[in-house]
Amino acid sequence: GQVLADIAASLAEAAALPLPDAALFDDHGRYFRKEFLPTLYAALGADRNPVLLLDEFDVLDMAVNEQLTQTAAAHTFFPYLRQLLEGEPRLKFVFVVGRRVEDLSIIVKSLFKTTTSQRVSVLEDDTARTLVRTAHRQGSLGMAQAVVDRILALTAGHPYLTQLVCQILWDSAYSANPQGLPTIQRVEQVEAAAERALEAGQNIFEWIWDGLPPAERVIFSAIASATDERTVISEEQLTQLLQSQGVRILTRDLELAPRTLVEWEMLRKVDGGYRFFIELMRRWVAARKPLPRVRDELDRIVPLADNLYRSADAFYRYGFARCAPHRRYRVVAAGPAGCAAKAPGGAAAASALAIIKNSYDSGTAAATI
Repeated sequence: GQVLADIAASLAEAAALPLPDAALFDDHGRYFRKEFLPTLYAALGADRNPVLLLDEFDVLDMAVNEQLTQTAAAHTFFPYLRQLLEGEPRLKFVFVVGRRVEDLSIIVKSLFKTTTSQRVSVLEDDTARTLVRTAHRQGSLGMAQAVVDRILALTAGHPYLTQLVCQILWDSAYSANPQGLPTIQRVEQVEAAAERALEAGQNIFEWIWDGLPPAERVIFSAIASATDERTVISEEQLTQLLQSQGVRILTRDLELAPRTLVEWEMLRKVDGGYRFFIELMRRWVAARKPLPRVRDELDRIVPLADNLYRSADAFYRYGFARCAPHRRYRVVAAGPAGCAAKAPGGAAAASALAIIKNSYDSGTAAATI
């Protein structure tokens, strides 16, 4: 009942109604639907409908997968929400989801099956410039045109990151000149703010990273380390880089990952190659998620490789060395991407790797034995 009481309070405030008594709202939602909503509809009149904006709705979906009681709001809210969607045509909803629809639970996807969806991208250039120059228009912070250009070059108009850099610039400017009207004239000031943004924006960067599947993380990390703000990397160069780091493109997931990242506006396709969509994101990935560390993500793409590696490692560590090489053959066959770099065992491992490499390169079935 508490969740519905909070929603009702927000609706009542927007409609200039007296705040309802929270104690009246039951866990089954009867009072909300039978008493509160009719009162709200009457107050709005026939020509207006209430609209509920539910931001970060996927967080509630994630809570369902946690060890919560069946009476927790995360479990009981979805069935009730379905009733509202189907039985209250005047009550409109806008759901804001930060994850791909295909990554949501079946319960949530079933809620959305009759709704329309709209992808929300970065700000258009004119809108982004208007946002950046808000303080300038208000006469509280001077800002050179080159500064505006540099901010947007770093953030690509991403709303949160643009706001973050501007906030850091504002704080820095007023810290240096608290009494007067400060101005930002030099792009070096923007670069200093960008460095601070990598730390201050840690949570949003991690959130974006956590939303990437394993294959996309590997590709993202590889391109971040191999490019700068102006350079691009071709698919051939990307393949060579992955192989030099002990990563073989073995799965369809890895082959499709660059194109998927372009579709998600994480990468740009430029001159037949790839470049990061947001320069600040590239800098963060290059510094915090280097390829050698991310390479183990491939074990999640081919779980058999990880399981076999752990088995071979256990044989080796406990002295069953003659059993380990055979399992290493199977590990490399299942997924040479990461296992080749971490397989223990000296000469035995080298022998296993040589045999499997020859078999893999020639395409023979012996590599799976």
